[in-house]
Amino acid sequence: MEPSLNTWPIIFLLASAQGMFLSAMIFYRKSRINNLLGFLILLFSICLTYYVAFWTRYLSFLPREISVIEGVTYSSGPLLWFYIRSKKKEFYFNIWHFIPQFLYFIFILSLPLIPLEWRSESMFIQAIVQNLHLVIY
Repeated sequence: MEPSLNTWPIIFLLASAQGMFLSAMIFYRKSRINNLLGFLILLFSICLTYYVAFWTRYLSFLPREISVIEGVTYSSGPLLWFYIRSKKKEFYFNIWHFIPQFLYFIFILSLPLIPLEWRSESMFIQAIVQNLHLVIY
């Protein structure tokens, strides 16, 4: 099927651009606590742009490595947790919460090395782990 761009994907792209602009405005304020919120909004905007590329079938024209964006939920949970836990003057951040994101990058980049008969099962297990991770946060 040919890629197509109709009304709804354009609306989602506009929402994504608005989210990127909002995150830039939050970063401009230079508050460490608000930067967590800025990164969270930026990740959602990038993820929305990726989904628009998937829905419109433009994803087939992009490199395979772009699929690492599917794992942003591994970062969105910790970022939201850090933002909620941080107080007005007390910044909370712990890099250990991003280990699942790092492991996801390794998994996606090593996916071509996994035999074809195990690939769909491993992607299914990864999706379950990703959803459990998000529910836990």
